[in-house]
Amino acid sequence: MRFSDPHKWVADLAVDGVHYGHKGKQQVTEFAVFRGTGDVTASYLMAHHGRVMGQNRYGILALLENDSPDTRAHLAGYANAVVSKKVSYELNLGAVIGDAANGKNAGFGIDVRSIRKFGTSDLNPQMMFGFAAGTEGYR
Repeated sequence: MRFSDPHKWVADLAVDGVHYGHKGKQQVTEFAVFRGTGDVTASYLMAHHGRVMGQNRYGILALLENDSPDTRAHLAGYANAVVSKKVSYELNLGAVIGDAANGKNAGFGIDVRSIRKFGTSDLNPQMMFGFAAGTEGYR
């Protein structure tokens, strides 16, 4: 899915499905129905909404997955904050409900990280500190 111009609705029929989205100056909204390719046989229904407020980004993504006979609902939220040119933070939360991993009915995960950049060279050196955890049923 490509958003070339702000304030534009885009519909894209690709090999794997139909994608429909709108990009505004401070937000993006997407809907898609698609099918896995290659060895992935699942079908998906997706909705995503994200916003930008200054140097901060946040959003939510919902995905319904049917991989017969398994059905899963995925819900993810994210937030990114740029504190300065050299320091930023990220938070990602996720949940899966239905036929989760390891025979579980649900799973939850979290990923928190801080990124410290060391200069602006082409190599973009940086150091990341983070913490991630998930329950047994999280995929």
